[in-house]
Amino acid sequence: ERVASAIGNFLQVQGNNVYFFLSRETKNNKYNVMGEIVNIDIDLDTSFPNEIINIIFASHKVKKLKKKYNIDVSISFMEMFNYINLMSKCGDKVYVRVCTVLSKREDKKKEFICNKYLIKHMYSQANCIIVMTKYAKEDLINYYNLNPKSIRIIPNPVISDYQNEKEDQWEYGTNTIICVGRLEEVKQFNVAIRVFKHIHMQKADTKLIILGEGSLKNRMKNMITKLCLQDCVFMLGFKRNVYHYFDNSRVCIVTSKVEGFHIASIEAMSRGTPVVSLNCPGGPCEIIGGNPNENNKVQRCKYGVLTPYIDNNSWDTEEKNWQEIIMAEEILNILKNGNLYDKYKENSLLRAQKFDFESIVKKWENIIKK
Repeated sequence: ERVASAIGNFLQVQGNNVYFFLSRETKNNKYNVMGEIVNIDIDLDTSFPNEIINIIFASHKVKKLKKKYNIDVSISFMEMFNYINLMSKCGDKVYVRVCTVLSKREDKKKEFICNKYLIKHMYSQANCIIVMTKYAKEDLINYYNLNPKSIRIIPNPVISDYQNEKEDQWEYGTNTIICVGRLEEVKQFNVAIRVFKHIHMQKADTKLIILGEGSLKNRMKNMITKLCLQDCVFMLGFKRNVYHYFDNSRVCIVTSKVEGFHIASIEAMSRGTPVVSLNCPGGPCEIIGGNPNENNKVQRCKYGVLTPYIDNNSWDTEEKNWQEIIMAEEILNILKNGNLYDKYKENSLLRAQKFDFESIVKKWENIIKK
């Protein structure tokens, strides 16, 4: 949503008429948009066969709306909406964006619309397929046998629209670790909490802030309580102005099982906040500058630290594997070593420049013009 609104607003400023087709229009849209919001009013039930019926029904509605608003270019995000976009094609150029590494998402592979052969058939009909990393492009080519010529890499940009919004006074000290993302299984915040427990046992003044909303909120709260971390782990929900939290945090950590790109990493880097990430399939390795094939050892890269991959759905508070301990120790190194922190702070700022908003959205503008 953050990226879609930012791209749409840029295109509107450039003189285009931009429409945001939303499955449901809510009264508390989290991001401001300049274009017109169009409520499609569709059912998002993804259980089989309801998802097929819903996609067909939604495609019929969207096709009428495309004709009504004289749509020339249609950009969609994620699988269900990509299908709706493709099936409602009526003279418009259709661009679909893949937001994750599909073949590595075991949860998605169980869904009918993520069937390997269906993806191949449907996405082959797109004018352009947008991915965010080389890893994701190779995944579509090698696993789904899609044409490389139809795939373009456009990473997420650093979006700073909300950096000046007023936030509460900082109350979390100077050794704060931050996690940002949806509170869902794929983000593995259970791992982040156990990693922080190990850190806190060695450095008592540390705090952990978790930003985001999701279905695992209560489960995470219970885990925090069982580990007696209520006074040092703070779940603050959704925040538009993440920059306030990055500005005051010492380290940003990524514990995802699979990560399409992880926009929070480059936002953290743009404020000089070092990033420590699991070497998971997808974006973090490319952002930090590591080797995706060496995911069983620590990589102290130029732009951050990659630690051994973890795929762990366990919510057992007593369990602590060797990968979690290694990640905790690497974070502690940055917290304790001022020179190391300064090095990653400086290099993070340099790395974030590659994802400057203007240069990234111009890539979108260029492919639309072509």
